[in-house]
Amino acid sequence: MTTFRVTIRTPDTEVSVEADTLQNLRKGLTEIGIDERRVKDLLQTGTTEQGHSQRRNLGQGIAHSSGKIPENLIPKLDQMTNRDLVSALLFYESPVLTKKGMLSRSIELGRSLPPDWLDKTFARDMEGLIVKTETDDKKPAFKLSDQGRYKTEIRMKELMSGNAKVEK
Repeated sequence: MTTFRVTIRTPDTEVSVEADTLQNLRKGLTEIGIDERRVKDLLQTGTTEQGHSQRRNLGQGIAHSSGKIPENLIPKLDQMTNRDLVSALLFYESPVLTKKGMLSRSIELGRSLPPDWLDKTFARDMEGLIVKTETDDKKPAFKLSDQGRYKTEIRMKELMSGNAKVEK
């Protein structure tokens, strides 16, 4: 019997999801908060038991997403506010994310969003920058508003240029 497994490793955490079918694996990944677009990327690129990277053609017409935070912005993650980080995730990586998806991806990047911030002050801090929506399976999710996209683009350019003002 075939077993499918995805393991996500960061310097201080490791999460594995195992399933008997790709469909169940996809479901398991979305249940732990990984955005559907990121799930597609994870299922397209895999590693064999011997450790060799391989591209998987799932035969489902899945286009590889190039949506990633730019490499020159990664070293600036520690300078970012929580609002900057959420904005960057929504701007560069996924147009719609759940709070669990934001937390999971921030952990993968090595700059974890505080869960209490997501629970208590997220909506207030992101007011005007995000719009509440839902995922295909009706879970609450968020995307950048037009104003949020505009402000995020300006802020990310500031951070990448080194001319960023410290924000609260």
